[in-house]
Amino acid sequence: MNNTLRISALSDKSIILKSIALQDQEILRTWKNKNKEYFFFKEEINQEMQQVWFNGYLRDPNNYMFIIEYNLRSVGCIGFKVTPEGADIYNVILGDDAFAKSGIMSRSMKIMCSYIIEKGISRIFLKVLQINRIAYEWYLKNSFNNKYSQEDYHFLELDIEKNDRCIINIV
Repeated sequence: MNNTLRISALSDKSIILKSIALQDQEILRTWKNKNKEYFFFKEEINQEMQQVWFNGYLRDPNNYMFIIEYNLRSVGCIGFKVTPEGADIYNVILGDDAFAKSGIMSRSMKIMCSYIIEKGISRIFLKVLQINRIAYEWYLKNSFNNKYSQEDYHFLELDIEKNDRCIINIV
């Protein structure tokens, strides 16, 4: 279980990635439902489904999900799962539209990828739906390369050499 992490960039503590907790379930569910068209799972998530997911998350030591706090305000979430192939990024969601184009999500991705690399994982990847063109372009701007495309999604991998890592602070 990875529910005690708080990670920030040493050079900028205004953004903190904090492991999700019980009280975060409803905001996560709200953000996911609001953006469901951009995810593989497109059904409305009810409270019971969220609780089942959260209980599974708590039992999985390879699953990391973070609330993104900017100056102590929850603005989004970001996560990854450790797999035999590397780190699979998922649920990258800007929950508070007031922070669109602020750079917070890019800085959060940089912090999380730096943490993953520090853990000794050298392959970081994700899938993004073809219809989610804005996210696809955003990932490309954040040092991900398209490795291949399927009918409904792109498979992207972080270019470790291009990635601008940061020194992180773990609390």
